[in-house]
Order: sequence, then structure tokens, then C-alpha cells
Amino acid sequence: MARDIFLLSFYFCGINPIDIFNLTEIKNNRIIFVRQKTSGKVITPIKISIQPEAMALIEKYKGESKIFCFDSHYIDYKNFYHTIQLRIRKLGKMIEQPNLSLYWARYSWASYADKIGIEEKVISKSLGHADVSIAGKHYISYDWERTDKANRKVIDYLFNKM
Repeated sequence: MARDIFLLSFYFCGINPIDIFNLTEIKNNRIIFVRQKTSGKVITPIKISIQPEAMALIEKYKGESKIFCFDSHYIDYKNFYHTIQLRIRKLGKMIEQPNLSLYWARYSWASYADKIGIEEKVISKSLGHADVSIAGKHYISYDWERTDKANRKVIDYLFNKM
């Protein structure tokens, strides 16, 4: 399961584990959420297209009140996160990466995106960073299809499908 959570984070453009745990909405084949980290700020929801690789994991861990069943298996988010992190570290030791953590999925997605030439603004928006420019905050509606294309390229690059 720890491996699957890691992959979900990667498949959803480096989504944070708290946002995976709390996901409740799928609409038009997209997960829709506001990052927990930035939820107190005025921002628009993130809308990540569900890639086929992620859909298989959604089906595997299907929940009742949330997209995933993790809330029914763990007392709360802290327990979920702690358990998954311990298991990720064990996986890391097995593959000779003793410092492996869930954050690596986010970092890896962004690093691969940069490596294959995805523009920085698309990487930033895909990671859920709030737009810092005046135009970006107030006048420009972000086209999430840019993220869809970038994400597919990153996943294909990782799995050598290019």
C-alpha cells in the first residue's frame, strides 16, 4: 500500500499525502481539491486528470465517504501518514535509498517535468502552488489541460514510453 500511495502522489503531479487522504471529489475524470496547505488563502481548486495508472489504484482503494478508503483503516490522518512513511522508509532500505519518503514523489514529478522541458509555470500550477503574479491571481484562468499533457509526458518519461 505504501508503494501505491507513493505512486498516487506521483500520478497526481506530486499531490501531498494529506490531500490524498482527504480527496472527496471526482468530476469529468478529474480529482478536484484545494490543497490543505493553502486552503486558508483565496485560490482556485486544483483539477488533475485521472491517468489510467491512477484509476487502477482508485478502484483498488475505493472509499465510501471519500475517494479512498484510508479514513476507514486509520484513526486519523496523522496515523495514516506515520504508518505510510515508516513503510516507505522500509521500501527505501530495500532499494538502497534509506532516506526515501513520500515527499520524493512530489520532488521526482517536478524534477522529471523540468528535465523534459515542461515550462516552470505549468510545473508550479500542477504542484498546486498559488500564482504569485497579479495577472495570474486575478485575470488569467489556468488551463488544466496543460497540466494533463505535462503529467502524461512525465509518466511516459518515467516508464520509458516516449
